[in-house]
Amino acid sequence: MFISSVSGASVFEKLHSDTAISDYKKNLLSKVQSGGTLYCGDRENGKHIEFKSCQSYVSLIKQGCFSQSKSEMIFNSSYPEICSEIKALKNASVSKINYFDLNSSDWWEPIPAEVIPMPGGLYTDSSWEHAELQRNKLVTGKLLRDLKLVNDSKELGVLNATLSKVNDECGEIDDTFIISVKLLADFDRDGIAELLLKGSRLNTSVGCSLGSGNRIGAEFTVLLKKISHNETPIILPYPLVEK
Repeated sequence: MFISSVSGASVFEKLHSDTAISDYKKNLLSKVQSGGTLYCGDRENGKHIEFKSCQSYVSLIKQGCFSQSKSEMIFNSSYPEICSEIKALKNASVSKINYFDLNSSDWWEPIPAEVIPMPGGLYTDSSWEHAELQRNKLVTGKLLRDLKLVNDSKELGVLNATLSKVNDECGEIDDTFIISVKLLADFDRDGIAELLLKGSRLNTSVGCSLGSGNRIGAEFTVLLKKISHNETPIILPYPLVEK
């Protein structure tokens, strides 16, 4: 028997089912099987070698192979996480209890602002240190509602907001933060639903050319736990360590 502390749970029924878990796993497996390439050998005489499984990827990494192009860096940066996620998902199941209210348009407001990651496209220690100071100032001790964000998405379960704007010679550059609900399931086998979110934080602009490197490190995954209806969600490490 499933118990929900919120009304109208049928809106997100598709996210809370064996089918939803199975489909999510299949999507991850498809990404793994589509594979990618790593560059192996020295820069003058090396070659690109294809991988299409987690095992082959790990094997190439152990041989010293690496992502050579920005497009490889963008794709390969998330590949190890996908592999870890597939392994962790074997314990995921439909929960008996849910305390997340996903039917409201402001479903994201009670979430800790700490879910906002560092922005993508950081290449130097100095740029990282500056971004880290700015992020800490933005999120420490706050919920997303405290940031007075405006959600530009009309889709339920999606938050698309601008954290800040900068005017450059080429035009306006927006620090864009996006999160979307992917799965509502019991990941730690305690019978209570956790909420899986995926998103990105990167600069976007209509007039400025920002380059593909802007997407490196921009994507992230967050797992939230809520132990009662009135409690603030807490951020869990993800993928969870198998018990």
